[in-house]
Amino acid sequence: MAFSKARLYNRRARITALYFRILNHPARQEILLKLAKDGPCSVEELLQDHPISGATMARHLEKLRVVNFISYKEKTPHIIYSIEPKKIMRAKKFMVEFYNILEKLMEKK
Repeated sequence: MAFSKARLYNRRARITALYFRILNHPARQEILLKLAKDGPCSVEELLQDHPISGATMARHLEKLRVVNFISYKEKTPHIIYSIEPKKIMRAKKFMVEFYNILEKLMEKK
């Protein structure tokens, strides 16, 4: 059985790759933008702007929760999602650092 060799790379590279992977879907990008703009929202409010089902939205929200980009509170009968700015800024730091290194290496050629 094959296994991913990603675990063989350094921690920083794995974390950076995870952030890029999480943000590689437009639905997840739009969810973050809406939460940043409008503040806390229910799933129903998030779904209004998306051409996806509730089940698909739930999967996207789960991926954003895994990296702590969003948090949630249960407010019966709804679940309210909020953006986590400190976690977003941590991801930005990793991603910008990657691009800065890449840029410096390209300038040397």
